Amino acid sequence: MLSRVILPDSAMTSRAPDWSLIDGIVREVRAAPGAGLHRESLAERFRLPPYGDCMREALLVAWGQKRIDFCGQYVVVPAVSAG
Repeated sequence: MLSRVILPDSAMTSRAPDWSLIDGIVREVRAAPGAGLHRESLAERFRLPPYGDCMREALLVAWGQKRIDFCGQYVVVPAVSAG
């Protein structure tokens, strides 16, 4: 079972998160067929390296806010719990 770990801002980087990138990632994932995209495909849409610092930081912030989730190499919309 995976547990969600929220890192303090100081543990990530000293710069502020790129909120326009984070919002764009969430929009792209929600609009994708099946509500998910492969990480490399998502990175190509923003012309970023899939494992670069910008992409990693944006995904971490969006995941920490429970706006996205992961399923292997796929970035997906989080499941809605019934409770």
